[in-house]
Amino acid sequence: MRGTVRRLHAAMLGALLAATTVGAAAPVAAQSASQADVKRALAIRIVAIAFPEDQRIAMISGVMDNLEAQMALPSGKGDDQISAISKKHLDILRAGIIADLDKNGHGLFEALASAYAREFTLQELQDIERFVSTPSGAAYVQRSSKLLGDPDVAAWNTAYFERIMALIEAQKEKLRTELIAHYAKTGSAN
Repeated sequence: MRGTVRRLHAAMLGALLAATTVGAAAPVAAQSASQADVKRALAIRIVAIAFPEDQRIAMISGVMDNLEAQMALPSGKGDDQISAISKKHLDILRAGIIADLDKNGHGLFEALASAYAREFTLQELQDIERFVSTPSGAAYVQRSSKLLGDPDVAAWNTAYFERIMALIEAQKEKLRTELIAHYAKTGSAN
């Protein structure tokens, strides 16, 4: 409420300044600040609908689950103990990521609202808000990340991650070999 009153006061001050100032710069500046406030408010509402606050962690966790299931993560290649150790450390990492998002994730969604306000025009934001305010629009934005778990998308991602991991492994060995040669030549790890 206080923010609305402040914006109203700022708008009235801007209008008064525009009426008493000679030239076109003052009205444009007042209009621009007002439009920026409107865009920011729209963007905040869009983010709130797209990522409901009480569902945000579950939504992000679902994306992580889907990607983790599809990634070609290093395993023990039949060695149950190595697989268990890898899983233990991945679970610890995941828990830390979720804890950090739970504590600091609001900043992500504030940044997302700022990005929306910068990226989209006022008309686009109004159109987006109208769309996401419908049941179908809200369902679309809230469930889009679940599409990562769709069997076709999951199959493509799994194959993609296998190709990427093969590239990483090949490059990792080349890097290792080159670094060993460098250290042998220089006699230093610095």
